[in-house]
Amino acid sequence: MEEKIETVAVSEQTAEAVSPETDVDTQKTLGKFKSTEELAKAYRSLEAEFTKKSQRLKELEKEMEGARPAQVEEKKDVDWKERVDKFFSENKKAKMFAKDIASFLEQNPALLDDEKGLERAYMLVLESRYRDPSEMLKDASFIENHILTSEEIKKAVMERYFSELDGLKAPVTIKSLGQSPLSPPKKPRTIEEAGRMFKEL
Repeated sequence: MEEKIETVAVSEQTAEAVSPETDVDTQKTLGKFKSTEELAKAYRSLEAEFTKKSQRLKELEKEMEGARPAQVEEKKDVDWKERVDKFFSENKKAKMFAKDIASFLEQNPALLDDEKGLERAYMLVLESRYRDPSEMLKDASFIENHILTSEEIKKAVMERYFSELDGLKAPVTIKSLGQSPLSPPKKPRTIEEAGRMFKEL
């Protein structure tokens, strides 16, 4: 800054030593200023104003540095909420596993910054929870809670059972000529009764 003031001072001394012919050229160069003194005064005023604004700018930059992490975190929170809402609207069944997905993301925070992190977490949770159907049929609580209580399964089992019965022949219960006895047959108690019954046949 001292150099600039010295330069202006040198310019003032030069202007005083200038001949009248160059005085006209100097006025053209000075523009709206009438003399070099006015120009130097305006320059000092402008320099002081510039210094004030520079200091204010530095103060604002410091304030912004302090505020920036909070704003960035807030923006991240808003972006994250939008991603989660979009994910669950596109994957309705994933809501059943929301706690498992959240737990998985806590254990694997790198997935939070991944654009497909939620989808990957969901797939890995499903993979960890997968059970082979034959294994599930050995689980008594699964059978009790999911198979025996299902009306659709009961209906399907009954329909299949009855369709298999239709293919079977009825057991023979009626003997001669398709007539069934109305009362149990009489058994003879003596030989004479047996002879009489034989004659009636």
